[in-house]
Amino acid sequence: MSYPRIGFRRMLQKYPGSFATWALALAAHCSCAGGGGGSQVRGDGPDLSGDILKITYFRAFEHPQTKKLEPTYRMILSASWVDRIGESAREPLPLAAPSNIYRGTVPDEKVRRYVAKVRELGLDDLVSRPPESFRPEELNRFSQHPTESEFTRIFTIGTEKNAKSYYYRDQQRSKEQIEKFRSCERFILSIMNGETIRVQTRSDPVFRKDQ
Repeated sequence: MSYPRIGFRRMLQKYPGSFATWALALAAHCSCAGGGGGSQVRGDGPDLSGDILKITYFRAFEHPQTKKLEPTYRMILSASWVDRIGESAREPLPLAAPSNIYRGTVPDEKVRRYVAKVRELGLDDLVSRPPESFRPEELNRFSQHPTESEFTRIFTIGTEKNAKSYYYRDQQRSKEQIEKFRSCERFILSIMNGETIRVQTRSDPVFRKDQ
């Protein structure tokens, strides 16, 4: 359900009276500020202790020849992740880009360094949501939309126990959050370009929904 974005003072004027009514007005205001789709948390990064780590990235890129937007999913999995869990990132986002999947297995220590760098760039100050909150079909459509594509950019960082996704659309609350997201995104894209190769078959483990 969506609510009109009105100021808190106007809410108090609209809902005068008892303290209970006051509280209801505040609750409605907070619900409005939270945006739509999935639970969102700011400043609460995932628990990244241990070596079983993953970094993933989703966005549509323009094909150099056709100029059409093509949804693309990239993932870096730590060696420990692949050894213990397999070659699936265990999230629904690959289904949003079934024709353009890139994967790389990276030594544990190297992935830890990557994650540490992203945190230095402001990861823990960004709004996050669970990867499971996304609908792949919807992301696929949004990523190719003329105006929504710019905002349909998502990176996910986590372990086998806890992962959080950072959606560019969710960061449109302040210039600071936008800049921190872009800084993290630039770094993540740079390592994805060097660490991942394309995989393309539907039989690939990346598509297994039970993982």
